[in-house]
Amino acid sequence: LELLYRERAAAILGRRLTKVRVLASHDLADFLHQAVAEGRLAPADREEILEADLVVKGRTGEGEEVHLVWEVSFAVGAEDVKRASDRARRLARLVPRAIPVVAGEWVTPEAEYLAERLNVVQITDGKIVWPEP
Repeated sequence: LELLYRERAAAILGRRLTKVRVLASHDLADFLHQAVAEGRLAPADREEILEADLVVKGRTGEGEEVHLVWEVSFAVGAEDVKRASDRARRLARLVPRAIPVVAGEWVTPEAEYLAERLNVVQITDGKIVWPEP
């Protein structure tokens, strides 16, 4: 499932974002390592961000750079939502805007409720639910 989202990220997000690309894990690791070396990020934060299933970079219609921090699970639960939100919050210390994303075959009612409260994007079977602004 993770590979599917990695391959299809640009198509899935293309209605909302341009210049979509999945960050290679080594590029993300290098970026985070540099931030730690410069004192802009704690090592524990680097390790947590590196645990994200995907990090995708793109631009909004207004040209704003965004990073989407994904947690992928067959059945998305509340813990997936919490992890995505936490990892995006950590990455937001380094980038203009980080958006948490959960993706899977289905989302539990508890996770759906929590995603709405924490402003987490939900992707299931080609359907995207963006948080209300």
